[in-house]
Amino acid sequence: MGIWYLPNDKENQISGILNIEENGKITLEVMYGFSSLSNIFKSVEIKVIHGRLPNGKDISLFDSLQTNVNFNMPGYPTVVYSPRFAIIGNLYNSLDEVVISEMKATYSNLGNWLNIRPFHIDSDKGRISVDYQVPDSIRYSVGDNEEIEFSFKGKINTNHIDSYAIEQSEVVRFCYKIPVKYEQALDSASQFSDFLTLCIGVKTDILTIQAQDDKGEDVKFIMNMNSISEVDIKEHQIYLQYTSIKEVFEDCYKQWKNKQDSLGPLIWYFIEAHDRDFHIPMSFLKSVQAIEAYSRRLRNNERMPENEFNQWVNSIVSKVGNKEDEELIKSIISNEPRLRDRLREIFSEINYLLNISSKKRKSLINKIVNTRNYYTHFDEGLKSKTMSSDMIYYVTILLKSVMRILLMQELGLKSDSILQYFKHDQQLLFVKEKLGYVTLTEPVTIKIDKKDS
Repeated sequence: MGIWYLPNDKENQISGILNIEENGKITLEVMYGFSSLSNIFKSVEIKVIHGRLPNGKDISLFDSLQTNVNFNMPGYPTVVYSPRFAIIGNLYNSLDEVVISEMKATYSNLGNWLNIRPFHIDSDKGRISVDYQVPDSIRYSVGDNEEIEFSFKGKINTNHIDSYAIEQSEVVRFCYKIPVKYEQALDSASQFSDFLTLCIGVKTDILTIQAQDDKGEDVKFIMNMNSISEVDIKEHQIYLQYTSIKEVFEDCYKQWKNKQDSLGPLIWYFIEAHDRDFHIPMSFLKSVQAIEAYSRRLRNNERMPENEFNQWVNSIVSKVGNKEDEELIKSIISNEPRLRDRLREIFSEINYLLNISSKKRKSLINKIVNTRNYYTHFDEGLKSKTMSSDMIYYVTILLKSVMRILLMQELGLKSDSILQYFKHDQQLLFVKEKLGYVTLTEPVTIKIDKKDS
C-alpha cells in the first residue's frame, strides 16, 4: 500500500496497492488512474511512476502498461498497471539515472551448484554435535571492471524445545570498480544465470536482486517475470559443479563470456536433453539433437571447402539440361556434415576419456544414426537396425556424459583435469560396462600360505 504519482505531477497523488506475487508478477492497482476519466479505457504506457510506501521507502516503477480497468456504477474506477520492473529505495526520473556500483543476486539451485558443505556432524552414544561456520566469501576478477563474489549467510530457526535448524543461503555479488548503467549490471546477473543453466542442466532463475547505486543508496530490483518453479536437482545430475572448477573458475567464466554468443543458443538444447523424466525415444532424440546443435555451432560445419563444393555442384549441374532439375539438385546436395560425420568427429575428439576402440565407436555411431533416423522418419527398412530399449537408455546416459565433457572443454579445462573429474564417475563406468566397453571385474580374495624358508 502506498501513494503514487507521476514525476512531473507530484501534487496529484493517488492511493493504491502494489501487488508482488510469489511467482514474480507485479501489478499496481490505483483509484482513478493517471488518465482523465474520458481516457480511462484507453490502453496507455507510463514510463515512470513514483511512489512512497508506509515504511517511508521510495519506489520507482518503470514502463507500466495499463492492463485492466474496474468500474462499478455507482462507485469509482480502479486501474491496474503492469510495470516491467520496480526499484525500491530511491526515486528515479528515468532509467538513465540508475547507475550501479554493486549488485547482489540469488539464484535457483545456486547452493546445489556451489556444493560447499560447512556442516560437520559427530554422534556418540545418542549425543549429536553439529558444528557450523559461515564459509568465507570467494571473489574472482572476471573483467577489467567487474568482480564476482560468492558470499554466504547462516540463519538459525528454533522453538527452543524440539526444533533447531540452521539454514545457509548463498548470494552472488557483482562489484564494479567504476559504476555502470543498470542495463550492464542486469546483463551481468542474467549472464551468470545462463552460465548456471548451462552448468546445471535446468533453467536457472534469478530469484532476488539488490543493488547499491553510485550514491551509496541501497535499492531493490523487482522484475516482472513469469512463474518461477525450482526443480529439485540432485548432485549427480548437475553437468558441472563449482567444486570441480573452483581453482580455475575465473578462467572458465571468462571463457564463457567470450563464447557466450556461440554457447548461448545451445542452452535450451542442453536443458531439453537433461530432462529428469526418461522417455523412449524422446530423451534419446533430445540428446542427439543437443550434440548435433553443438557440432553445428562450434565444430567444422563444412564437408569440404566452400569453393571446392561449389565447383563440384556446378560440374554436376552442367550435365543437366533442365532448369528445374538443376534447382532440385542444388537444393538436395548439401555441404553440411551428416550426423554420422559429426558424431565421428566428436567421439574421436574425446576418446582420450571414453577409451572406446575405433571398431566399437563405429558400431555405436551406426546404431545411434540408424535409431535417430528411424524414430525421425519411421523408415521400416531401418527398424531392424535400431537399438533395443535398454541400449537406448544406456546410450542416452552416455551422450549426456559426452555433453558434459564437451562443455568442460569449451570452458577451457585441460584434458588432465577432465580425466581427474571423471576418474570416479560411477555412472559413466556403469554405462560403459553395460554397453560392453569396459569390464568391471569382481573383487577376488587370494589366500597365500606362508611357508617356512
